Amino acid sequence: MIRHSLTRKPLPMPPWLLASVRSLAQSDIIGALLISLAAGAVRVHFAVTHPHFNNLFAVRGVPYSDASFWTEGAISLTEGTGFGAVFRPLLSLVLAFVYTWTGTSFGAITVLNILVGAITSGLIFLVGRVAFNRFIGTAAAGFFVLDPSQLVQTPQATTEPLGLMFFVLSVYALCLASERSRKKPAFFGGICLGLSNLARPLTLFCAPFYALHLLFVELRSGRRWAKALAIPAVFCLGIVLAISPWLIRERVTHGVWAFSSNVSEALYAATSPKYRVWTRAVRNDADRDGVASTVDARYRYFMDRSLENIRTNPRFYVEQVSRSYWQFLNCFSVDMRRDTTLFRYSGWTQLVEAQTVFAWTVIILLMAAAIGTWMRSGALTAGIFLTISMMMFLAWRFTPLHWVIAIQISKVPYYFSWRPDWGIGILVFGIASSLVAGHWRSVTVLVWSLAITGLGDALFNNAIFYRAVLLSDWLFAYFYFAAFLLVPAILTRIIVRALDQAPVVFPFEGGANVRAASPFISRFENRIKAGLKLAAIVLLVLTVVSSVRLIIANLGDQTHRAEASTKIRFSREEMLAVVTRLRTLSPQLRAAFADPHLQAIKFVDPPLERVTGPKNMPFDVPTVGRTEVVITAQSLSPLALFFPAGTEFRLRDPLLVKRDFDCSIFSSSAGGGTIVFPGKIPSELYGRAVVLVGWIEGEDPKGPNYGTIMQCVAIIPVVGKNRLDYNHAVIAEPKTSGILGSSG
Repeated sequence: MIRHSLTRKPLPMPPWLLASVRSLAQSDIIGALLISLAAGAVRVHFAVTHPHFNNLFAVRGVPYSDASFWTEGAISLTEGTGFGAVFRPLLSLVLAFVYTWTGTSFGAITVLNILVGAITSGLIFLVGRVAFNRFIGTAAAGFFVLDPSQLVQTPQATTEPLGLMFFVLSVYALCLASERSRKKPAFFGGICLGLSNLARPLTLFCAPFYALHLLFVELRSGRRWAKALAIPAVFCLGIVLAISPWLIRERVTHGVWAFSSNVSEALYAATSPKYRVWTRAVRNDADRDGVASTVDARYRYFMDRSLENIRTNPRFYVEQVSRSYWQFLNCFSVDMRRDTTLFRYSGWTQLVEAQTVFAWTVIILLMAAAIGTWMRSGALTAGIFLTISMMMFLAWRFTPLHWVIAIQISKVPYYFSWRPDWGIGILVFGIASSLVAGHWRSVTVLVWSLAITGLGDALFNNAIFYRAVLLSDWLFAYFYFAAFLLVPAILTRIIVRALDQAPVVFPFEGGANVRAASPFISRFENRIKAGLKLAAIVLLVLTVVSSVRLIIANLGDQTHRAEASTKIRFSREEMLAVVTRLRTLSPQLRAAFADPHLQAIKFVDPPLERVTGPKNMPFDVPTVGRTEVVITAQSLSPLALFFPAGTEFRLRDPLLVKRDFDCSIFSSSAGGGTIVFPGKIPSELYGRAVVLVGWIEGEDPKGPNYGTIMQCVAIIPVVGKNRLDYNHAVIAEPKTSGILGSSG
């Protein structure tokens, strides 16, 4: 049989223009640049349309929870007080670099994540291009550009975007090192892998497997052991150079060798049948055993208890790790993403919506591949390919998460629920076809990346599964695209050969329509490379200057540091004078505070970091004429959440309820609890030394582990040598209810 060919008319454009367009489409660097620009534009649009963004780690556009932790570390470093208690340094350090030029700015977080997301998108395209082909590289990068679960990270100061960028960059460098047997990419890849783990420690477990892979590739190329060891050696050297400064700092400061000091708590929870996953409650065990609340004491305590748990009950831990790892390997599907036992906070993470974007990306990819196949190999081949690929896609997409199987024995039906877990099947097909049809050296790097990242997550039985997924979805996307594209291509070629048709040419195969780049495109690429080199030099200079400024700030005069305000101590007479002065300034405070001349005023501690129950609350809670007052000095953190009247985010925190008055909510740097100011704090007070006056309302609605709540009714700036500036004091109208929410 003779294959019917398709006669195509030449496109109506000059030959030189047609050649330029084809060269443009085949240029990797131009493709990566266009994808990066598209990713940046999408993220800018998201940031502009979500000015007061609420999510897991941002409330009203202000860093919250873990994000506030990293941001406070950056502010502390900029102010010259060191990193503070951050577990890992990279995000805080990068933000501090930015803050040396911009000052404390939440908009800078968004701009940083826009740039990081844009760079990551281009790198994902380049990795896909090296390991697979242009189709898969473009599809994976396009999915990342539009992935809602990645877009919602834009206004949030989380470690995942920065850690992911360096992870992808390290994988790209290792792919180049594997394909070209070069030391520089391997060394650069080691540095990037180390930096990635200083932001988000999940991928360092890949390092020994990367090194063994590089050694295997070199030995397979015929090199002797001495030369073969050179590339993995420089790769490991890069990792050591990246993480050793932080390791030394942790050893000198806290007495432990750890690149992330909170891993011990996570490991303890994962090995404990009592907890299984990390929770703040694990710290109660250390409190009960009288462990000092220092980093080294807690780290050693939890590591020792973890090893003891493993020795005592190894089967439990092995089952934990096995189950978590299996869930990870099967997690890339819409049904799994809807499983709230695995993926909590689905309304905020956007993982289910991301699967919809991925499905449409697959459809577009398959249609483009089918059209290209039709133009090269005819309608029959294209039809076979599209039929097989769509059947695979639809089977994966619409197969239910659970099947119910009925078996009748002696007229009695028995029902069994079976979970097919198709995800692992698609993943295996994708990996196998990639090794056959892709560049096996680079594909192997990706396989190790996905397999060991999942294992690293399983070892700690991550309580927030989606944060591990943020670092690995791009790898899942590669192999799923490969399964839906390369497996049908292999089967189509077998069927067409059986039908005695002409050889098949797919548009995504190497050598399909490859032409030499036009002179214009070559000049354009050279200019892009020159621009990127210039940008890298400028970034390096700014980083060096910022580093010098931070070093000078942190080695400067200790007496001028921001934390000095918390060391102000008032005598009882001075505190009575503060209450008396405030009663003269505000009729509302005259009614709220008891008259010191008529009643004894008791001054209590600022908000507590933790309480053990109402019976141990060191205060009474009257509603008027308060005789128990809090007066505390601190540097006013800019991480204050301002809620206009009628706004709320109760889903995130029961304290963030709708109130009929404006309020500002922030953490106490002096005590550790939470402070509610019933009004808006002027922006010029943030970062300044102030005295806060108010009273304790009660226990945090989230529970005793979260401390107490203080209603602050006056913020008095501190000027000069501990002098209170009453002329610029901000006084709020005290509230008798609503501070603690519905129970307040």
